[in-house]
Amino acid sequence: MKMRQNLLSKIPYFLIIVFFPLIANAFQIKGVGDKCLDVPYGYTFNGNQIQMWDCNGSTSQNWEFINGHIVGVGGKCLDVPYGYTFNGNRIQLWDCLDVQNQKWGLYNGHIVGVGAKCLDVAYGYTFNGIYIQLWDCNNNIQQLWSVVW
Repeated sequence: MKMRQNLLSKIPYFLIIVFFPLIANAFQIKGVGDKCLDVPYGYTFNGNQIQMWDCNGSTSQNWEFINGHIVGVGGKCLDVPYGYTFNGNRIQLWDCLDVQNQKWGLYNGHIVGVGAKCLDVAYGYTFNGIYIQLWDCNNNIQQLWSVVW
């Protein structure tokens, strides 16, 4: 049975995973509209832009926290292109590297990356295929995330 857990309630557990070389079981990351963080078509090419999609349990929606990275299908990482921290920079899948634009932390239900900016569902839209971007952290619903095992 899947358990829905708020990221905030799991911060102590995840901080251990973020800072130590442990591997968690695969989970889904849910956001606004109860949609899941998704790798389009499960394609693992570098630069594939991350989207929101109906949660379906596919491997394209399975994620792990490993050494501060959020790792998905094909062992690829969530990546901020070129490390540019401007609002609206679209999040992509990329080979995992030891670079700041692939490091993520968890704070009060937010997923925070380079430049202390947050993962954000563009415009808070809830339709399938809407892209994920980097944005100034705020308390808007499009930046709140939960984990489902």
